[in-house]
Amino acid sequence: MPEVPNSIATEAADRYRTVRKVLWIVLALNVAVALVGLWITRRPADESHPYGHGKFETLAAAAIGVMLGTLAVNIFVTSWEGRVARRSRRRRPLELLALLLDVVVPRPALADLRPPAPAS
Repeated sequence: MPEVPNSIATEAADRYRTVRKVLWIVLALNVAVALVGLWITRRPADESHPYGHGKFETLAAAAIGVMLGTLAVNIFVTSWEGRVARRSRRRRPLELLALLLDVVVPRPALADLRPPAPAS
């Protein structure tokens, strides 16, 4: 089966789009952990915590650090495996352009690039 010239660019753009979604999910989890940690930290001192709940802020920060560290290690290992597997493959200019457009230009702005509909 002949290879379509744009298939590499499309595949790479799909990979980067997936990575972007994963990063947004991790960001949302980090924000949720931070907000819950701050909400618990603001509680006043009680019988079981005579000095307050300030340690929960440290625990939330540690949880966020572990999540970000895990993500960083996963990104490093995945990219290293991909680099070793594709050591001989060079990037094509069209692929780089597709990646640049996908990462830099927001979706609504791409809709403005379409030519206007002809007036009837």
